[in-house]
Amino acid sequence: MMIGPPTMPANYFFLVQRIVTERKYFDTSRSEVVRQLEGKGEADIDTEHVTTDDYSSQHAVILRLNIHCKHPSYAEGWTIALKLHNTRIDGFDWEPKILGDRQCRACRLASACLGSQA
Repeated sequence: MMIGPPTMPANYFFLVQRIVTERKYFDTSRSEVVRQLEGKGEADIDTEHVTTDDYSSQHAVILRLNIHCKHPSYAEGWTIALKLHNTRIDGFDWEPKILGDRQCRACRLASACLGSQA
């Protein structure tokens, strides 16, 4: 039997509820995200996030923010995912709602807003 320092947990999924509700900071700019989206239709941003468990022990975890958009110049639909260990733990998606031959007003406005930020 080997005696030594305690080992780190293999995963941090027991912290997901806490991580999702905490504020997180990704050191990037909107122009960098747009640059990545225009280049390959996706942006990947990593950050180290420190959180505390129920026993007041601190844990540093690497979080990844994945943003996918097929047509970044005219947001036809996109996905934003917060990932821990390459597994989605939070996020949201958007796709336009088509009413006959027309988009709904909210979708037109969202497309216009996203297009003006590029």
